Amino acid sequence: MIKLADLIRENRNLYQQHYKDAHGYLREIIRHPTGKSTKSEKDIFGLGIVDGDGIVRFKILSREYISSMTHQSAGLPLARDRFRYNNGNVKWTDTPSKDSKLSVEDYFFKHHLPFKGHYDYWSNQIFHDDDLPLEESYLDSISDDEKQSNAMSYFDIGHNGDEEDFDKNYCWLWSKDDGAIRTKKGGTHSINFGHTVKDYTYSGWYDVDKNTISIVFPEYELRKLGNKRPTEDDIPERIYQALIRTFGKRKPKFVVFETIKKSDFKKLLKEIALMVLNESQFRGEWWFQNGQAIFADGDVGDMNHEAYVIDTLRRQVLEALGVDSSIFDSQVPDIRENDVRDEIFDNIKDGLTPEELEDWKENLNFFEVIISYLERQGNKDIKEIFDYINGRKDAREYALIHWGWQRVKGNVIQTQTLTSKDLSHIVSGLDDAYRDELEENDPENITDDNPMGEPTFNIEVVSTKSWYVGVPISVLEKKNPTALNLYRTRY
Repeated sequence: MIKLADLIRENRNLYQQHYKDAHGYLREIIRHPTGKSTKSEKDIFGLGIVDGDGIVRFKILSREYISSMTHQSAGLPLARDRFRYNNGNVKWTDTPSKDSKLSVEDYFFKHHLPFKGHYDYWSNQIFHDDDLPLEESYLDSISDDEKQSNAMSYFDIGHNGDEEDFDKNYCWLWSKDDGAIRTKKGGTHSINFGHTVKDYTYSGWYDVDKNTISIVFPEYELRKLGNKRPTEDDIPERIYQALIRTFGKRKPKFVVFETIKKSDFKKLLKEIALMVLNESQFRGEWWFQNGQAIFADGDVGDMNHEAYVIDTLRRQVLEALGVDSSIFDSQVPDIRENDVRDEIFDNIKDGLTPEELEDWKENLNFFEVIISYLERQGNKDIKEIFDYINGRKDAREYALIHWGWQRVKGNVIQTQTLTSKDLSHIVSGLDDAYRDELEENDPENITDDNPMGEPTFNIEVVSTKSWYVGVPISVLEKKNPTALNLYRTRY
């Protein structure tokens, strides 16, 4: 006979949180040790998900609606582990984790709903408790160089092209709920469809100029193939035909990939950038301001990148308040300091409201008074500027976005955009900062892409989430964004 105390001990956490519900279904187990509910089994249908916190969200639907409803149209949030329910049969959209399966079983048991088993939605194959991804596959025997080459081949489709016109290619995703191809021009899968969606379905790019469709097989589909390398013949017919309907006017070529782990690729790119930086003959940190190199190495000089931008913003605010900022040879002091504060007040007191004059006199809401005054003068961005000055936002971001500066550390360059004008500023800034070093070729740098062993640079373009790795100085000097495509990938 099953003892209530033993069951409570085994279900202690659940029992403490849901005493009444737990007590009820524990009594139910005592009467029916098999776990079957006393309620009569009727036709019950529904849609459900297990969210990132392991919480089951389930909606019961009638037979007439279940076939036409999607998880999204039923008001359920986007999640990896989604399922359809049919009289105890739980059919998962993807291979569920053990924790997700247990959570669903507990949910149905608690709510007195029948449970029969977990099934694959597409094949009706049952999921056993020991279902786990195969630990070894052909991917494990591939070298790091081949994995990198494979990733580079993927990013060569749909990701290349002039930075000034990168939105012409199509990012696509197979929607299982809709049974259709969803497309967006430009961007990334994460931006267009969510951060994890592409990991659990077919996805890729359509490259307009190359008339080529890339297609990435998700991991669970690779397992169905026995973890062999996928080919065009393995593309499911419904997805193949949907891609042809969407992009097939010019009879495109298909290029098939196994799962691309972009996080690993991004990590590899950063390791390359750091390695090149550590081994580089280039030293120092700079802002390139319209082609002029401004020293910004806080370990050696007075100001780092962030401090230089904050100082520049403070000077702009002082000028807007009628204070000559050129009297400060080094950093501008905090504008609340007495001398600066008094000069500001003399300049703006006639334009303040009685309430603002009182706040100023009582030393209250100092920044709010200045913001209100400058907004009345037509400066609509002053509140955001103070967010950067006071550290609520990253000041380096302001210089990249609003001023078009480039941030440089050694041979790593960060820029918001990469136009011909940006490249012109970068080349001029490099000449200003590293003129002598640029003339020194290194035989150890010789590669197929750099036959002369020229100095090379790594460039991050923030707006398009792109990395250009190992770009020779002679390529930069062409000042043509398209010339850098060979070195480009996205993260």
